[in-house]
Amino acid sequence: MKSPMTTDGGPAFPRPSVPITDDLRDFGQPGMSLRQWFAGCALTGLLANGSDEVCAIPEIIEDAYKFADAMLETRTEP
Repeated sequence: MKSPMTTDGGPAFPRPSVPITDDLRDFGQPGMSLRQWFAGCALTGLLANGSDEVCAIPEIIEDAYKFADAMLETRTEP
């Protein structure tokens, strides 16, 4: 098994800082990491599986991040 990803894929959905008026500025937001976004997408799918079994939440979250890491790895390979 490969070691966990050391990169988070950079920001997902960042909002840049912009001036609104001379006295007011929107300082923006860095956004979540792409790894967090991918994990959230994977978690949605894992929870929508429809299983009637009691969920082992830590394991499901770990699986979501494993999917996210795999997506990042695939995305960055040439």
